Amino acid sequence: SELVEAGPERVVFEVHRCALARLAAATGHPELAPMFCRADAAFFARRQPPIAMNRPTTLAEGGTCCRFELSLTTNS
Repeated sequence: SELVEAGPERVVFEVHRCALARLAAATGHPELAPMFCRADAAFFARRQPPIAMNRPTTLAEGGTCCRFELSLTTNS
C-alpha cells in the first residue's frame, strides 16, 4: 500500500496487491473478487462516526490499484 494523502478528516491510500483478488483468481473464480470490495464499503459505513468511502478503481475490476478515499462524515 501507499499513503497518498493524510489529514484530520480525510485519508487516501492505494493498495497495489490484494490477496483476496489473487485468491479468487487462483481458484478459478475471479468474478467473486468484487464481493470483497463491496464488504469494505459496508464495514466503513458502520463505524462511529461513519466513514464515507469512495473507491474509483479496484484491482478486482481490472484497475492498477484499489484507491481508498476515506472521509469522516458528520450529521450537521
